[in-house]
Amino acid sequence: MKNIITTATRLSVLALSIGSFSTYSKEIPHLTSLNHQHTDGVACSFEQDMKDFSDLMTKKGQEDPVVKFEQSIQQSIAQNSTGLSRLLRTAQVETSSNGNPRYVIPIVFHVYGGDDDYFGTASDGTTIERIIDEAKVKAGLAEVNANFNSDKSGIDSPFDAIEAGMDIEFRLAQIDPDGNTTNGVIFHQYEEGFALNGSKDADIQKYAWDNSQYMNVYIQVVLKAGSTTNSGTAWLPSQGMTDENTARIVYNGKYLEYSPPASSLTHEVGHYLGLYHTFDNGGCTAGDGDFVDDTPATSGGLGCGEQYNCFGELVNSQNHMDYNSCEAMFTAGQTARMDAALAESSRMTLWQQDNLVQTGVAQPLGPRVLFNYSTREDEDLDKLKYFLESPHLNDGSIINKRTIKAVDGATFSKTGQLTKGLDYNVANLPQGLSLSVDVIDATTATINVTGNASAHDKADNATFSLTLLDGAVTGSASALYATSGSFDINFSDDYQVIYGNLTKQTYTAWSSVNMLPTKIGYSSLLVGGDVAIDMLNFDGDSVAFNNFINKIEMLTTAGSHNVQRFTEGDVISASSSGDWFVRPDINQYPPVITSPDYTAWHGKVGFAAIRIPTAFSEGFLYGWLKLRVSEDGATVNVLSYGINENANEEISAAIDKPVLEFFGDRFHESSDNDGSIESALTVQLENASFANTGSLAQGTDFTVSNLPSGHSVNVDVISASQATITLNGNASRHTWRDSSYSEFSISFLDSAFSTVDVTGKTKLFAIEYIGDSFIQTVDRYQEASVADETSGHVSFLQSYESIDNQLTYQMQNYEPGDGPLAGFKFITWRKDALANGNYEVIKLSQGDNIGPNSPWQPGREYWSDKGQHMLDGLSYGESNFTDWRGETGFIGVRFRRSGKMHYGWIKLSVSSDGETVTFIEYGLSGKPDTGIKAGTIEEADDITAVAGVGEEVLINTNSVVSGERYSETDYFVNVPVDSTNLVVTLTGGSGDVDLYVNEATRIDKANRSNWTCVPYKSGNEESCVIDTPSAGIYQIMLYGFASYNDVNFSVSVDNSGSTGGGDNGGGTTPTSTVEDVCLTQAPVANRSDLYPNEAICLEDGNSALGFYLGNSKDYGNIGIRTDNGTGDLSLFAKNGGWPATDGSDASSENAANQECLVITKAIGEGNTWTYISVLGDKTGAALNIEVDVASDYCN
Repeated sequence: MKNIITTATRLSVLALSIGSFSTYSKEIPHLTSLNHQHTDGVACSFEQDMKDFSDLMTKKGQEDPVVKFEQSIQQSIAQNSTGLSRLLRTAQVETSSNGNPRYVIPIVFHVYGGDDDYFGTASDGTTIERIIDEAKVKAGLAEVNANFNSDKSGIDSPFDAIEAGMDIEFRLAQIDPDGNTTNGVIFHQYEEGFALNGSKDADIQKYAWDNSQYMNVYIQVVLKAGSTTNSGTAWLPSQGMTDENTARIVYNGKYLEYSPPASSLTHEVGHYLGLYHTFDNGGCTAGDGDFVDDTPATSGGLGCGEQYNCFGELVNSQNHMDYNSCEAMFTAGQTARMDAALAESSRMTLWQQDNLVQTGVAQPLGPRVLFNYSTREDEDLDKLKYFLESPHLNDGSIINKRTIKAVDGATFSKTGQLTKGLDYNVANLPQGLSLSVDVIDATTATINVTGNASAHDKADNATFSLTLLDGAVTGSASALYATSGSFDINFSDDYQVIYGNLTKQTYTAWSSVNMLPTKIGYSSLLVGGDVAIDMLNFDGDSVAFNNFINKIEMLTTAGSHNVQRFTEGDVISASSSGDWFVRPDINQYPPVITSPDYTAWHGKVGFAAIRIPTAFSEGFLYGWLKLRVSEDGATVNVLSYGINENANEEISAAIDKPVLEFFGDRFHESSDNDGSIESALTVQLENASFANTGSLAQGTDFTVSNLPSGHSVNVDVISASQATITLNGNASRHTWRDSSYSEFSISFLDSAFSTVDVTGKTKLFAIEYIGDSFIQTVDRYQEASVADETSGHVSFLQSYESIDNQLTYQMQNYEPGDGPLAGFKFITWRKDALANGNYEVIKLSQGDNIGPNSPWQPGREYWSDKGQHMLDGLSYGESNFTDWRGETGFIGVRFRRSGKMHYGWIKLSVSSDGETVTFIEYGLSGKPDTGIKAGTIEEADDITAVAGVGEEVLINTNSVVSGERYSETDYFVNVPVDSTNLVVTLTGGSGDVDLYVNEATRIDKANRSNWTCVPYKSGNEESCVIDTPSAGIYQIMLYGFASYNDVNFSVSVDNSGSTGGGDNGGGTTPTSTVEDVCLTQAPVANRSDLYPNEAICLEDGNSALGFYLGNSKDYGNIGIRTDNGTGDLSLFAKNGGWPATDGSDASSENAANQECLVITKAIGEGNTWTYISVLGDKTGAALNIEVDVASDYCN
C-alpha cells in the first residue's frame, strides 16, 4: 500500500510517546484477536522494533539503518522491476532446472525452555499442553516454505493475477559454525526478551550462529519483558546487525501449536526479507505506506470478507503481511522487493553456493552422526553447547554430559560403553579428565567427562575432539559424512566476594521514565551469565525493584513487599529475618524500596539484601545493592553491589576492597537553557585513598570519551575519599533530542589513587538537555476507539533514561473484570496527570494554567485502587464520568527528568458517546519546574512557585538531629519579608555533619559551589549567616560526612537590624587600621586557620566567610579587626561555636569595612576554638587577630 494514516478505522489503543521509540506492551494481558494466530496475544511488533533499532543505531553515531536500507532497495528495484537479485545470480547458485529453488537459505532454530514454559491455561482452568519439539519446528518450517512459493488456488480475484511466489527454500542447517554436524534445531535452557533492542544483545550474540551464514530464529515464550502474548518480530536487512550477530527473527513458540502451525512465522520471515505490513500507517491517506504499489491501503485485520479502503479499493485481506486468518499470498510487488532485499550485502551471503556447502544444505549429507544435538527432554545442563565445570564444587570436575545422534541410516554397532582406541579416540582433553562414550540405543549415545582437571581457571578453557572409529558404528566409519566433533570445556576462576558499581543507569525517580534492565557488570556461569537489575517508577509515587524480568530475589520485611534496609556491617544470609520476595506474577506488586507508606529508606544510604538462584541447582548467591535515597523518597540511586560467589554462604553489608561509587549517572542543563551544566556529581572512594587532593589532570589521572562538543570535564578531589565531577562550557547542541545522543564516559587511571586495584573506574554518564518549548501536531494514529484492540505509537521527545521504556501516554478500553472501575482510560505509565480525587481526567480549556500547584494524580497499575486515569465510564455501570463526551479539551501532564518537573498538555476530542478519542496536538514547556498554559507554550502566570523540599523548620526554634553517613536530610524555612539576617547553626553532638543552605531551590549536593552557603568544616560546629535574605523559601540540607548524633540545629531570623555587642564583648569603630595585606597576599575564603598578628586578605564579594582561631584557651581577651578596601562588611565572633548575628554574641556592624570587637575571657577559660564570621559585600578588606588585649581594645 501507499497510504499511511488512518482516520476512518478506529483504533483501540493510541500511545503518545515522550522519549525515544518505545517497545509497546499492554498494561493488561488480554487482547482481542485480529488473527487466528493471535487469539490470545498481541500482534507482531515490527514497526516499533524497527523504530527502536533506528534510534539505537543513530544514538551510536551510525547512519539510520532503515533509511539506508530503503534507499538501497528502491535503487535496486528501480534498476529492474523483476528484482535485481535474480539478475545477479551466477552459476554458483543452483537453479530450478536441477530440481532446486532459485534461493536456498540455511536456517537455525534456537528453542529456549522446556515444555512447562509453553503451557497455558484455558478459559475453563484446564492446562493447555504445548510440546515444542524438533518435529513441530520442522512442520512449521515446511509451512513457511509452502507459503513462500506460488500457489494461486484459493486466491480471490483480482489478486490471483498478481500473486507471486519467491521460488525459495529455507533449509535447516546441517553443519554448525564450528564444523560440527547438526540438525539445525538447537534446544537451550530458558531465556527471554530477545525481541528487545539493545538490552539483550550480549545474550543473543552468545547463542547466535554467524549471521552472514545462517538465518537465526529464536523461539521463546516471553519475547519482551512482562508479556507472554507477543507473537513475534523481525528486523529489516541491516549489515550492522549482521556484523554484530544480532540479525534475527524472534517467535513465540506456542504459535507453532496452531493449525496451520506457522502462518505468523511466514509473516516475520517477510519482514526479515524486507517487507513492511500492508497496513502500515492506515488506509485513508495517500503516501508511501509499505513501498509496494500492488498492495492496496488497509488498516489491518479487517477480516476475510470483502473490504474496501477509503479510496474504494478492494483490500488484499489474504496477504501474509496483514492480520487475517485467510492469509495466503504475496504480491508480485512484494516478491520483487524481497528479491532486491536478498541482493543486499546483509542477506546476499546466505544463499551463495559456497555458503550452502559450508552449512551443509547444498545437498543431502547422507548417513552421519550429529555432534551438535539436543532435545527438549534434555536437562538444562545437558543443553549447554559446552562442558561445564561444576559451578558449586569449582574443583575442575565436569557437571554435564552431551548427546550425539546417528541419523539418516547411520547406527551404532553396540550398546553400553565404547572402548577408547577401538571405538573412538579423543584429543586435547585437559589433563586430569577422562572421557567415556555410552551408547543408549542404536541411534543415541552420550559423552561423559569425569575426573578433575589439574588446571581449571578461566584461562584454562579448552577444546577437545572426539573421533568415532569403525568399531563404534555399523559398517565402516568412512561411510559416514563426518566422524569427528569438537567440544569446548569452560572453567571458572576461584570464587570470591565480588564488588563493583553499575557502569550505566543507576537513577530512578517518581513520575519519571522507567529504565531498561541494567547489567551490573557481574557475569558468571554460576548464575547462567550476566546479572541485570531494574528499578521501577511504580504507581507514580513509589520506587520498586523489578524482579519480574529476572529471578533475583530481594529480602522484604516479614509479610510485606517492603524491601528491608540493612546498615553497614549487617550480615546477609539464608537465615536473615524477613521474606525473600520471589519473582511475582505480572499483576502483583514488586518489592518496594520507597513509597508514601514505606519511609524506612528516606534520606538514607543502606543495603538491600539480594540472592540470585544459581544455575542448574537449588542454591543461591547472596549479595546486596547499596542504595542512596532522597529525603522525600522520590529518587533512588544504586551506588554499588556485592556478591559472594560461594553458593549459600553469607555476605557482610560492607565493602572491603577499593571500589568507586558514583552518586548519580547524569548531568543536567542549567535552567538558563544555554547548554551549560548546573549539576555536579560526587564520587566516593571506598577502602582506598586518592593520591592527591585538588584538580586531577586529564590524560594523566583520568580520560574522557565521547564528550559533546563545547564541554570540558573537571575532576576535583576534595578529600582522601571524595571527589566531584563538573562539566564546564556550553554545549554546541542542546535540544531535547540531543539528550538521547549525549552519553559519554569517564575512566579514572591508576595514578589517581594510592593503590592500583580500584574497581569500577569507568562510568558512563548522560547529559539531559532542556530543549525549547514546542507544540507538535499529531500526524499518526490519531484515533483511539473502544471498538477495536489495535495499538499505535507516536514518539516526539528523546529521553536518556531508556531506549525502549519511554515517557508514553496511551488510551485504552478496560472492560469489567480487567481491573477496578472499568472504562475508557488515559494511561500515563505511572506518571502524573491532572485529575480529581476519583482519578477522573480534568478537561482544561485553552490558556488554563498547568503547573506545580495543579491537582495532580499519579498513574497507577491497572489492578490497584482506582487504576488508571478515567476518561469515560462508558456503559459499564462502574463509573458515571462523562464530562468529556462531545468535547474538545486539554489534558495536563508532567514528568520528571534529573529531579526537575517538565509540564505539558495533550489536546484531544471525544465523540458524543465517549467511545472514540482523537488526539490533535501536544505541547511541552522547555523551562523546568515552571508551568505552561494549555494550548500554548506560554509560561503559566500564577503557579510557578517552588515548594520547599523536606520538613519545614519554624523560625527561632531549636532541635536535636542525628543521621547516618552519606545521609541527606532536607529542611526548608520560609523567611518573612524585611528580614535582615538568616542564621542557620549546627553545634555540639558527635560525628561530622555538613551544612548546606540555598535560596529557593534544593540542588544536588555535589554542586557545592552553587549553594548560597556551605561552611564545609570538620566536626559539627557550622553556621551560615545570610545578611539580607530574600523573602520566601530557603533550603537547608544536612549531609552526613560521617554519622552524627545529638547535634543542636537552630534557625533564626533577625528583623531588628541590631548592631550591638553581646555578652562576650561589643563592637565600635576602631581607632586604628589593619595592614593592607591584600596588596601582597591572595584572598582567603572559608576554613582558613588564623594565627595571632598574621593579617589575612578576605575574599571579595558578598559570600559569608567563616574562620577559626585555634588554641584559644591559651589566650586572654581576643581582639579582632577588619579594615581597608571598599564595601560594608559586618564582623561576628564567639568562643566555642559559631556566633549568632542578633547581637547576643560579640559583633561589629559599622559602616564600610572598619570593624572591631573584643571577646572578653581569662587565660584557660572557654573552648579551644574561636569562630569568626564575616558578612556583607567587600573588596580588598583585611582581617587581623590580636590576643591578650585590653578590654577597651577597640577604643
